[in-house]
Amino acid sequence: MVDLSIIYSKTGKGLRARNAADAGLSTKQLKLLSFVDGKSKAEEILTQSNEFNEKELAGALKLLEADGLIRPLASQSKDDWVLTSNFTPMVVEEFKTVEEIEAEAHAKAEQDKQEAERIAEEKSQEKIRWKAEINARKEAEAKEKARLAQERTAREALIARKKQEDQQRRDNEARAKAEEEAKLKAQAEAERKAQEEADRLASAEAKENARHEIDRINRETAQAQKEADEKAKKRRKNKSRNVLK
Repeated sequence: MVDLSIIYSKTGKGLRARNAADAGLSTKQLKLLSFVDGKSKAEEILTQSNEFNEKELAGALKLLEADGLIRPLASQSKDDWVLTSNFTPMVVEEFKTVEEIEAEAHAKAEQDKQEAERIAEEKSQEKIRWKAEINARKEAEAKEKARLAQERTAREALIARKKQEDQQRRDNEARAKAEEEAKLKAQAEAERKAQEEADRLASAEAKENARHEIDRINRETAQAQKEADEKAKKRRKNKSRNVLK
């Protein structure tokens, strides 16, 4: 029968066992060691752990005791203390060894060190995040400026090209108008001259000659106009090529 009324306390070695690797324990054993506080009975530890049955708990506690990590303080059964009219309560104070006190101080110093390192690491990570956010914001602003500058350049180029195209269109229209006016003027002049010649020639022969002359003039005028049109067409084509370049 396992005595579950025993109270266990950590030794100096047990107090220094901060993790399973340091103490050479399993995670389950280290958790059991954490329940040993010098006040709780084994039966209370059994209720707290929920990982051992009564027999397993007894074996695990004996292993911890054998490894020098815990030591029994006392056992108390239900019939150990019977209050009578003459009973005077006695306070028993547990004294710690120098080794235990030093171990507790070392554990406290290590805990304070780890807490300071944790706070320093958090501050360092916060500083890194803060710098990363600033750099990301600067990069985003630079990209936005570059995008706006590119859009502005493209917009200005489009406006300049539109102006150039409008000017080319106006030049072509003015040239076509001038060519048409010249054509009409030349035709009117030819007709006027032909009419004057016809009026001057009163005889049938003169009229016939005049008719031939008019035909000749018309042919020459048509040929001249054709050549003028071809030259104008070539000039427009060359102008268009220059604009595209």
